[in-house]
Amino acid sequence: MKTRRIVSALLILAMLTSILVTGVTVNAAEDLPFTDVPDTWYTEAVATVYSEGIMKGKTDTTFDPTAKITRAEVVTAFARVACTNIDKYGEDLPFTDTLAGQWYSESVGWAAENGIVAGRGDGRFSPADNITRAELASILTKFIAYMGVELPDNSKIDSFTDAGSFDEWMKAPIEAVRKNGLMQGSDGKFNPRGNATRAEIATVIMNLLPSVGRVAVVEDGKSDYVIVIDEENAGAATAAERLQYQIKYTTGAVLDIVDKSYNESAKEIVIGDARANSVDKAGLTGDGYEVAVKDGKVFVNAQDADGLYRGAVRFAKAAVSGDDARFTVKTAEREVFTYPVENLTVNGNDISKYEILYPAGASEKTMIGAGDLAEYIEKACGVKLTAKAGTSGDYAIIVEEKTVKADGAADDLDSFKVKSEGNSIRLTGSAARGAMYACYDLLEKIGCRFLTPDDEYIIEAESVDLTGFDYVEASPFYNRIIYADTYLSSVDMQNKGRHINGLEYTGGNCHTFDGLDGDASNQFENQPCLSSEEVYQTMLGNVRALLAANPDAKLISVSQNDNINYCECDKCMADYAKYTKKADDPIQGGTAGQLIAFVNRLISDIEDDYPNVLVHTFAYTYTQHAPKGIVPDEKVVIQLCSIDCCFAHPLAGAEAVCAASNAPFSQDIKEWSELATTLFIWDYNNNFSHRGTPFPDLTYDILAGNMKLFADSNVRGLFLQGNAGMGNNGEFDRVRWYLEAKLAWDPYMSEEEYYTHMKEFMEGFYGDGWENVYKALMLLHTEFEGQHIGVFDNPKERWMSTALSGCIDQIQAYMDTAKLASESKAQFEAVDCSQIQFDYIYLDIHFNKWYKSTDPALKQKSYDYSLALQNKFQKYDVNISDAYPPPELYDFSAPPTSWKELMDVQMFGE
Repeated sequence: MKTRRIVSALLILAMLTSILVTGVTVNAAEDLPFTDVPDTWYTEAVATVYSEGIMKGKTDTTFDPTAKITRAEVVTAFARVACTNIDKYGEDLPFTDTLAGQWYSESVGWAAENGIVAGRGDGRFSPADNITRAELASILTKFIAYMGVELPDNSKIDSFTDAGSFDEWMKAPIEAVRKNGLMQGSDGKFNPRGNATRAEIATVIMNLLPSVGRVAVVEDGKSDYVIVIDEENAGAATAAERLQYQIKYTTGAVLDIVDKSYNESAKEIVIGDARANSVDKAGLTGDGYEVAVKDGKVFVNAQDADGLYRGAVRFAKAAVSGDDARFTVKTAEREVFTYPVENLTVNGNDISKYEILYPAGASEKTMIGAGDLAEYIEKACGVKLTAKAGTSGDYAIIVEEKTVKADGAADDLDSFKVKSEGNSIRLTGSAARGAMYACYDLLEKIGCRFLTPDDEYIIEAESVDLTGFDYVEASPFYNRIIYADTYLSSVDMQNKGRHINGLEYTGGNCHTFDGLDGDASNQFENQPCLSSEEVYQTMLGNVRALLAANPDAKLISVSQNDNINYCECDKCMADYAKYTKKADDPIQGGTAGQLIAFVNRLISDIEDDYPNVLVHTFAYTYTQHAPKGIVPDEKVVIQLCSIDCCFAHPLAGAEAVCAASNAPFSQDIKEWSELATTLFIWDYNNNFSHRGTPFPDLTYDILAGNMKLFADSNVRGLFLQGNAGMGNNGEFDRVRWYLEAKLAWDPYMSEEEYYTHMKEFMEGFYGDGWENVYKALMLLHTEFEGQHIGVFDNPKERWMSTALSGCIDQIQAYMDTAKLASESKAQFEAVDCSQIQFDYIYLDIHFNKWYKSTDPALKQKSYDYSLALQNKFQKYDVNISDAYPPPELYDFSAPPTSWKELMDVQMFGE
């Protein structure tokens, strides 16, 4: 996905003369609810503006046609004529006397923003003042210009006899409305300082409506329109579904989607080429689109599926207000694709002067970086640079393979340098990775954001100048693994995210005892007896066999099975007593000490044959605490695991509520960092018991604070466990993975930098509604404060539904609003999928009340909501439990009540 500067042009205006007002218009006074509107010269005008929703009565039964009308009322009426969404204009108004939160605030803000009003010239708008006829003429001419309509120039209409009394600013607008016939005088005079009446405003608007092409698609929550597609066009079908959803959600009206074979009618919204008279899409590129109105029909067309989707969304967002959906020529527009960066320069020189140079015989990684550099520069500004072998140039981006030394770097292979040299830029780093990383860093300076393998965008900018660079970057971690499906599925994404498997494991990266000891132990049931010579010799033999089969091996894991049932034989208990820090508790270092002794012995037996091999093992559950009286060999890699910690608070400096888990871990990481030559961390970033519900670690003090703790503790490797192998979580997992990748490179980033990364991701991933997603996330974490939340924490207590019961409605409103703001199918589905975490909690809170209600509508709601959520789990492949759910859970013939019961078993163990 991309963001771009929106460039709009109105449709060809020659067609405007044939457009008719298609809203319901009445002519007889008796058809109106007003008792003060007789059958006279303004009756039709009042009927038109009333039926079109432009002007209301002063009361339910009076229109007060001869009353004067205020400036605020006039501006509000014109905003309704325009059929454009004005919700965003209600704050930061430019007038000293016009406050936010008033009934007219959005209308005045919209008019000021678009040059329709400028106020009285002294900083005031004077919303309550009655409008003069001259002021009306001025506003009317600016409104016509804003709408882009051309009205007839009738020179036969006589000039006004009081023109000599016009102030200078009055002359041009009064002349304009005279010539096009929108305003008339009395007895040959215009009377510019007289006040306009409500009947006069209604008449002006009625005369204007045919020229603005106003179409009523939905009135009072009802519609006679259908959405027409070619069913073979998948892009049109998706755009139609999105349009149908938006209109139903906001107005309550349900528009049928029909195939082009459906009998053509006068009331259609046509998506794509389903009708012969669809608008011309010539000249549209990328995801550009055109929306048009012709004789009461709406047409949306584009060259591709993305364009159709964006055009449908553009129509819906602009046309829908309250329980109505109306459309004008202003909302019909052509939007063409433009490059997000208008002007890209290097040291003030246009990027088109430049070439990309790389070393002859460059490594595969360097060539990937140089190739992407050329590709994304073209995506950013449209300029395709030549890439070729070379080492210097006057106007060049030079990619150089040379190891860069950096303070605090865990591995020089990752470090890189970016330096401006005259009019050129030199990107320097190792052939292994550093030079490639330098290329991606420069692309980030341009504005490229690589979110997931399927989602990327370039931040729009009028100009970007790449100049004055002289910096070195490096990470304190050389092993950076973001263990999540989205990232593991793309080697390319790992490059762009700068997280890598720096050391490849031989024979598996964890829990290898059950394989190495010849199946004497079982992965999830027990541990081998490490005091047994037979066990040792079996493991030693299998380690040798693996290394012999992999002569280039650098790392092999000799690590405990995934259970806590350590051996308690007399010999093992005696071993534990040597290393424990607490005589009556072997897991206070004793079990870890025995494991270290075992691994140290193994290293001494293989090092002559395999001097460069490191041996990995765990400090996990029962071996988490560091031992006394023994030190790991310098070739041992200790991986400390945070599985028993609380993730609603930082691992270090946690509040008292986490004293039982996080405080001991803080001590463990300190002690292991003092003992181990190489320390890795296995950190946890999802709730194994509550998969599909929120996880509370996304605040700066938690996620970034934990990363800083790791870096400060001399940790050199990170394994950050998301939900790899488990499908989607239905929560904020993608946001987390992106932030983890950034933190794994720079754990010392500031709070401002952290939230900038978060917001940039959300804007690109979730689209225009991202700020509402951000609000939902922040509200969620506010409610989590004071909770104790671990990776297997309290599944039966429904703590999450209790914690969020007071704010779940607001969170859901934020997410719904975000969906309605999305401008692409990918963005809509990104929000929709992330909302699953809240959908389930919302259902859990309300289901029993709905289902047991005597109100048929509420009872039906329990079924409908359950079924909708059930379908979401299927659509987005959300796996709700670490244990695979029973087949019945995905048997969609099961009634929603049965499905809810199965969900409870999976989510809460009930």
